[in-house]
Amino acid sequence: MKTLAAILLAIATAGATAHADTYSPPPVFAKAPGLPAGYDEATALRLDLASALQIAMEQNIGMSVERSQVDAVDLGERAAHGAMYEPVVTAGFTHASQVTPPMTKQAGTADQIITATSDAWTVGVSNRLPTGGSVGVSVSLDRYASSSGTAVLPDYYTSGASITFTQPLLRGFSRDLVIPQMSLLTAKIATENERYNIQLVASQLVQQTEGAYWNVVSALYAYRVAVDAQASTDDALALMRKQIAAGATGTADLAQAEAAAAQQQVAVLDQATQVENAWDGLRLLLNLPRDQWQRPILPTDVPSYDVTPSPSIDDAISLALHQRPEIHMMQLDTKSEDLAMRKAENDKLPQIDLQLGAGMSGLGASAAESIGELGVSTTSWNVGVALTWTPFQKANNANLELQKVQRQMHDAQHDLKIQQIWTDVRSAVRARESARLQVQAASRSRELATAALAAETKKYMSGMSSMGQVALQRQALTNAQQQEVTALVNSERANTQLLVATGGLLAARHVVLQVAGAAVGG
Repeated sequence: MKTLAAILLAIATAGATAHADTYSPPPVFAKAPGLPAGYDEATALRLDLASALQIAMEQNIGMSVERSQVDAVDLGERAAHGAMYEPVVTAGFTHASQVTPPMTKQAGTADQIITATSDAWTVGVSNRLPTGGSVGVSVSLDRYASSSGTAVLPDYYTSGASITFTQPLLRGFSRDLVIPQMSLLTAKIATENERYNIQLVASQLVQQTEGAYWNVVSALYAYRVAVDAQASTDDALALMRKQIAAGATGTADLAQAEAAAAQQQVAVLDQATQVENAWDGLRLLLNLPRDQWQRPILPTDVPSYDVTPSPSIDDAISLALHQRPEIHMMQLDTKSEDLAMRKAENDKLPQIDLQLGAGMSGLGASAAESIGELGVSTTSWNVGVALTWTPFQKANNANLELQKVQRQMHDAQHDLKIQQIWTDVRSAVRARESARLQVQAASRSRELATAALAAETKKYMSGMSSMGQVALQRQALTNAQQQEVTALVNSERANTQLLVATGGLLAARHVVLQVAGAAVGG
């Protein structure tokens, strides 16, 4: 009886902790949780939380897709820039031949056939201007050969050079140059928006990875608690059977003790399954190679109790409205809507284009002589205005009204998003405070369960209790230990959720994303 009492007292005091103003972690965190039976720790993937986050950032499939999306919009911006400012070069060659009878006596006799051939070479370059206009330069060289008596020379060359300039004055133009550069500005907004979006995706991945990591930690510790409880129950049952065989005690409590031992075996098997499921959840987020999925994962970090006070709700909301990627994305959406509105208003204006041009030409018996004559005697210039207008403006008016409706919807959606952020932050602050209190409550529950088991053991030693009652108290202690582990893990999750709600998770985890040649994130 004394030996049994000593074992029960050892079990009862195993979970005791000194309760002070500052929280003390349960003894179960004194060492790493270890692996379930049948696994070799030498083959395990030992992983701390920082390494898990790094692997997820590098290998997660969703993150890889998002990086490609950032690259795609960056290329779209480069394409828009090239379409606006890259010069366009044109070149051409034309050969023509004509056979006709003479139209006049000077051209030839009635029975004569006049042949004429020509070759034309042209080269030009044009470029768009930031004002929405365009400027172009072209040069040409033509060769003519004719048997007509009215030909200037039987074989002669003409050359020319010209410059043209076109500038819209109303539609397609604005003094701040926003309208003529609309496509480039839209592409830049898309690029900025995607850079904030990848921060949002990365923050979600960090939160998911941390959750999966703590799931593994929780499952392993829960397994260890279950195994320790099973070992204690089995030891007590074995000792009881020896005492029954020696006639030191009766068999009244044997069935209850055996049932308790059987329940603990079931609990161990169930916790082993939970460990496997938790491993798969983490493996999926880390996108580990398939040949690594049979390798057990052994976390090296344990959950801790954060004594830092939670911010006030007002401070947390203010921080969220400054840091959340969604806020910046909404601001970019507003810029995009403003551009669309301005474009719709500008489209209602008449199309009035100013056109300027100047040129010079040369004539000679050879190509060199013709080029040498450029600008010597023949020059020209022109100025003009072209007007295009749709007087009824039906399509443009409808498009402008559509943009106004979309802007109203956009503003309403922003208000809803702001309200959602307020709700997220308020909920996260309350959840963190609740999680902190739950840790303290779970710790106190464990201490009370420890004391209750010790008291029940003393009653059993005095013959005032049964082994079944002791087993119930032991199970209560096991449950309290598991609840405390769960409370600590939930506290870690609540801390992460508050960082997500205020937009500071990437900075807190020192996650910096290298995308499209630039660093974004924390």
